[in-house]
Amino acid sequence: MKWLVEIVDIVADQRLFTDVLTRLNMALHLEDTQTYLIGDAFDLLSTSSEVRKLAERLRDVLSEGTHDFPSSSIRFSLGDIYEQEHGGRRRRDITIQPGGAMVSIVAGGGPISVSKSDPTKKISEEVQAGLEAEYRECQYQEKLNQVLRGVLPAFQNEHARKVQRYLRQEPTPLRLYQIYELIKADLGGEDKNLDSLVSKTERSRFRLSVNHQDVFGDDSRHAALNTEPPEKPMSLDEAQAFIREMANVWLEQKFVEYSEIDLSSQHSS
Repeated sequence: MKWLVEIVDIVADQRLFTDVLTRLNMALHLEDTQTYLIGDAFDLLSTSSEVRKLAERLRDVLSEGTHDFPSSSIRFSLGDIYEQEHGGRRRRDITIQPGGAMVSIVAGGGPISVSKSDPTKKISEEVQAGLEAEYRECQYQEKLNQVLRGVLPAFQNEHARKVQRYLRQEPTPLRLYQIYELIKADLGGEDKNLDSLVSKTERSRFRLSVNHQDVFGDDSRHAALNTEPPEKPMSLDEAQAFIREMANVWLEQKFVEYSEIDLSSQHSS
């Protein structure tokens, strides 16, 4: 390893944090009381400033990507960045003032009760323990998959990261249309490329609605369109539902795309 990025104030399920980092071609490295981020994604970089930029992106994407799932939260602060030199020596390249030094990696999983459909049947302790372990593993894999669906597209694609952030904000006509534009731009800028996400008819209805002053008044994207409003305009709730459906399908496509590629030589796009 060439670069080690010290992290502090860690709040995360250790297994979840480790598994997510593994998918991003990174890992946790523990030495004494210190915790570091390491991996090919860092070692492919030449300068400490590049390493810091990638570490900051990772920190922010993990925090944003788990924001809506408190039990899956992954948060940490950056400490110093070290370069591993020949002979095992390390040179500290950047000092980032940390917020504290306490490492608080928390273990996940709580007590699980397995209901019995027939109370007259006795289940041995071994079988009971096996059922509980299987249930916990199922729950964990669902949690991991949920986190990766948010983190992987956002880490690799700035459009995806921005779409996810906009979806958490107030759904104004302008913000909803910006999400539409980001997705369209990512797919090459051609409207026809959106056919796999939502129908052409609904796209037209959405655009005409959020753009027109007769539909959304002062909140519309345009102040004085000369064209007629759509025959059946979308309400704000309908427009939000339309964009959320479109974004969810697109984000799922990005997740599948990035799940199938080797991230060892990539760190952003």
